Amino acid sequence: MPTLQTPPGRMGRLWLMSRLELAERGVTLLEEKLHLLAGHRDELRDRVASTRRVWRDACREADVWQLRATLLGGERAITLATPDEHASVTIEWATTSGVRYPDRIRCTLPPADDPAVVVTGSAVAGAGRTHRAALQAAAEHAVTAAALATVEREYQATQLRARALSKHWLPRLHDELARINLELEEQDRAESSRLRLVELGYGKSAPGS
Repeated sequence: MPTLQTPPGRMGRLWLMSRLELAERGVTLLEEKLHLLAGHRDELRDRVASTRRVWRDACREADVWQLRATLLGGERAITLATPDEHASVTIEWATTSGVRYPDRIRCTLPPADDPAVVVTGSAVAGAGRTHRAALQAAAEHAVTAAALATVEREYQATQLRARALSKHWLPRLHDELARINLELEEQDRAESSRLRLVELGYGKSAPGS
């Protein structure tokens, strides 16, 4: 932690009180952010688990149809049914508590009625259909997992900042304020004692008094 450069005297007390107010407000805001992020993180964890199950189920079904199509039509049937175009994805972003993360995905697949694609049987058609579903499920799981990772990182970073303020910075400010208050109280007592002695004739007042 940086060394406190506290101004002397009462200016130092005002300076510390201002810093304390800012730090306490910062802790409050960070704790509110942690609460919001924790709720969203839990939602994303559920979504990740759900999309992972859907993706795995879709992959298993696609594997079954792929094997069936290969056994019935051979590799050539798969090649003929493979479109030349590639799938593309578009990511939509969202922001929560100042954190920007991937929220949704739009997967654009090659047209099913592509005239260049030759489907030689129901097994090949089933393989194409299930692979499309598996690709869509994979994209949805990927974007949800990426969102969770982003929110998790921000949650941990915010937690560290909140802990640094509440466990280190605030106690230092409080300790320094207590020290300044003690010094000012001692100065006030010394000044009161000096004035009392002057009043009783045991000391001399300051020049010009």
